[in-house]
Amino acid sequence: MENRIDAWLILAMTAVLGTSLATLVAVARVVGSQLLVRQLLWGASGLALVWLLSLVHPAVFERLSAPAFALALAALV
Repeated sequence: MENRIDAWLILAMTAVLGTSLATLVAVARVVGSQLLVRQLLWGASGLALVWLLSLVHPAVFERLSAPAFALALAALV
């Protein structure tokens, strides 16, 4: 299996993040610049997390899927 980054996924994530940041620039003028900085930090940490998770072999996620599903169902009860 080839370990590559999906360019379409990165493009879509960057487009959504850029659009939301452009909207926040207008809002930050009214609310304050702290909102924009916080959103930039969340976006950067989210992109870093996606990159780190892309390095994990898919078999690990497959093995953890049943326990995670059971845990999510138990949390609903």
